[in-house]
Amino acid sequence: MKFVKTSFIPQKRINLALVDSRITSEMTNTLKKLNIDTIKTSKCENTYDAISYHPDITLIKLNDNNILVCPNMYEYYNKILSPLGFNVIKGNSFIEKKYPNNVQYNAAILGDKIIHNFNFTDEKLLNYVHENNFKKIHVNQGYCKCSICIVDENSIITSDEGIYKEVIKHGIDCLLIEKGEWVEGVKIELANENLILTEDITERMANMAQYKFSPNIWSKLINRRVFVENEICRFEAIQFEDVLFHFPLLYSAKRYILSPCNSYLYRQSPESICRGSNLEKTKKAMRSILGCMK
Repeated sequence: MKFVKTSFIPQKRINLALVDSRITSEMTNTLKKLNIDTIKTSKCENTYDAISYHPDITLIKLNDNNILVCPNMYEYYNKILSPLGFNVIKGNSFIEKKYPNNVQYNAAILGDKIIHNFNFTDEKLLNYVHENNFKKIHVNQGYCKCSICIVDENSIITSDEGIYKEVIKHGIDCLLIEKGEWVEGVKIELANENLILTEDITERMANMAQYKFSPNIWSKLINRRVFVENEICRFEAIQFEDVLFHFPLLYSAKRYILSPCNSYLYRQSPESICRGSNLEKTKKAMRSILGCMK
């Protein structure tokens, strides 16, 4: 078995995932359709129920085949993962019921950076960080990994304002979403050889069709750097702006990330003609579009 070299950021299509035992049958079936086998977590009886099945509470996937597991759950995961070639390492910190004694492994690793509240980090994880020269980014949030969706080595999504304010100081692209809109789910980055997109528009459209990937921008989370580096959205429109930039945007993208979770958050502008049209709104929309086309 080949292993993901960089934690949380596979460069090729994965075929095995560790998932919360309580995931829905719909999500399980979606993973099966993507040819991804699943290993279900076991309940950690030592902590409270809401997080007791969360993989990132009891263990952390390090680089290559290394996995650090809390002593409470070591026997369970060692028995399952060692035969697959994983190096299962027993941590020092036991997971307990109350905070902060249940966040020792809840760190987010992005390439050579690690985000965590380092007041509570497991000693063996800290040793690993120092031995591998990781850049430490300290945040106050203890449930760090639970609060972050990792996009790539320099991009995350979070609803935690403290994490957002800290990571942008270190040059990390971060999308801050509102509390209550967060959807914890499974991010699956498909293989580069399948979804690296060339300048051949026919090939791009074939890839989109294969993965049922709509050419519009709806139901997508888009990395800000794609806009900036390709100078896509240099205008400010009021209505129909998506029509003006979604094709240049998708043409400029180098890869897509597909998720089996529904995380589409739709908000209409109060000025949108979708909220009721009148002559003044229509004129304003047309002026906006014509201004962008100059």
